[in-house]
Amino acid sequence: MQTSSVVKSNLRTVIIDAALIVLMCVTPAISHYFGLSYHYFEPMRIALFLGLLMVNDRKNGYVLAALLPLASLLISGMPTPPICALMILELMLNVFLFHLITKATKSAFVGMLTGIVVSKVVFRLLKWTVIAQGAMTTSDLIANWQLQLIVAVVFAAVFAIALRLKQK
Repeated sequence: MQTSSVVKSNLRTVIIDAALIVLMCVTPAISHYFGLSYHYFEPMRIALFLGLLMVNDRKNGYVLAALLPLASLLISGMPTPPICALMILELMLNVFLFHLITKATKSAFVGMLTGIVVSKVVFRLLKWTVIAQGAMTTSDLIANWQLQLIVAVVFAAVFAIALRLKQK
């Protein structure tokens, strides 16, 4: 009986992960159709958050953090391989910090907001130093930081509320 529930749980996780990957991969096409810039909506981070909410497993969070950019690269050719590697690191750092900070503060909002902001800063710095090798300016490094901070706060708040509702 125990094995049956594990198999059902694993199958559910695989189905959820596959659906999130498909959703993330079609988001750019839908955004282009409506004339929206999907970069501001961060479909990979949304898919990662949904995975964390629906599966609630840290290991699966890391798997999604790796699979989302890889699937996008394989399906659409974007992001480029170096940016894909940095995105994987960014999303994995987001998962790590979310769990670490949430455990320490008992606040999903603080954990998620910290994870988003720190992982974005690390991503930008790595992109600036490793990939661009000085081709970026400091203004590129902090481009749209106000909008990105607003999006981070909104994502963290929505995630914290959804997590609280799920736990009730």
